[in-house]
Amino acid sequence: MPLARVRNYRSFIFLGNLVDALLVCIVHPKASGETFVLSDGIDISTPELIQKVSTALGKPSRLFPCPPDFLRFLGRVMGRSQAVSRLLGSLIVDSTKIRVELGWKPPYSVEEGLIETVRWYQQALLDGKVSSQSQRIK
Repeated sequence: MPLARVRNYRSFIFLGNLVDALLVCIVHPKASGETFVLSDGIDISTPELIQKVSTALGKPSRLFPCPPDFLRFLGRVMGRSQAVSRLLGSLIVDSTKIRVELGWKPPYSVEEGLIETVRWYQQALLDGKVSSQSQRIK
């Protein structure tokens, strides 16, 4: 993938962390009527995400450098500018409010969440619970 030079940042939330935060919100008196934005707390780039998922899958990431401006140019030529912008752009959320007001801390790291997600995905493949379209990742 031509994404080795991408320098964006993304916030993620592992399902286990989401469930934990929801449970805290259910029982914590200060959560009533509040809105919280959640993330695992560590923002990672698209290349880092690909590398971490590849590692969890036991596969090489196969990233190679390509200037982001060239990818944007290709996106314009192919009529996919918005998709390329989303891929190259950052999307960061601030989960400070729930951490400060409710004392919530994600119980799983980004790496632990990705490893668990990959385990689930591999088991779903074996059980036939994911579509054949997604099997291209294998």
